[in-house]
Amino acid sequence: MRMEHFWRWLGVALGKYWKLVAVIVVVITALLAFGARNIEFATGQDSYLNPDSQIAIDNVGFQDDFGGETVILLFTANDGSDVAKLYEGANLAELERITTELEGVDGAYAVVSPLTSLQFSANLLSGGV
Repeated sequence: MRMEHFWRWLGVALGKYWKLVAVIVVVITALLAFGARNIEFATGQDSYLNPDSQIAIDNVGFQDDFGGETVILLFTANDGSDVAKLYEGANLAELERITTELEGVDGAYAVVSPLTSLQFSANLLSGGV
């Protein structure tokens, strides 16, 4: 019963001084927003592995042998656009050019572009390799 009394009292008190409560909420929100600018999202393997652990050491060796972390590229389009047009005409030629250019980069062991990904999928669906 004491907790119920406390919550009722708190509700009345906060309601009585609602302008002060609103100002305090705005100030706290502004401080949190200001601090949020300093948040960094690290999603690489080095952000969650202890650099001195055997797993991290083995992982570095693995990356040296097979390549580092994956680079992911996202394509966006305007409303009403057809994604199939990404693989036609000048877009197709540009994807082929970029794929060829990336395959020529020293240290790039494998390139899976949107074009090669689509080709892999088509091969799987057609029963090819």
